[in-house]
Amino acid sequence: MFALALLLAGPAAMPAGMDAAQTAYVGCLAAESDAALRERVPVDRFAEGAERICEAETMAFRAAAMPLLLAQAGTVDEETARQDADARFAAMDAAHRARLVTAYQGKLRARRGVRPVQ
Repeated sequence: MFALALLLAGPAAMPAGMDAAQTAYVGCLAAESDAALRERVPVDRFAEGAERICEAETMAFRAAAMPLLLAQAGTVDEETARQDADARFAAMDAAHRARLVTAYQGKLRARRGVRPVQ
């Protein structure tokens, strides 16, 4: 996960506020998943909505992570570095949300008494 790469970079390399922004991002996604689970939202509807939830937290996390992502780009050209950083964050976010949907599906099945397919 993206967070692991950031931890490997070392605490001194982490931009100010990034830990709090990441915690808020992950916490928001988990809270939305829990709320949907309580309401028994169908998986397909949750998957659709998972792309749009926690927009403010995602933007704050992205902004906090951007200095580190730009530094890791290792490119001289600023525009290319920004595009690379944007793409890396978008890929991390998409992967995290996909795992969120998969976990949600498993939790919903478990609540119904159906074992998840493995």
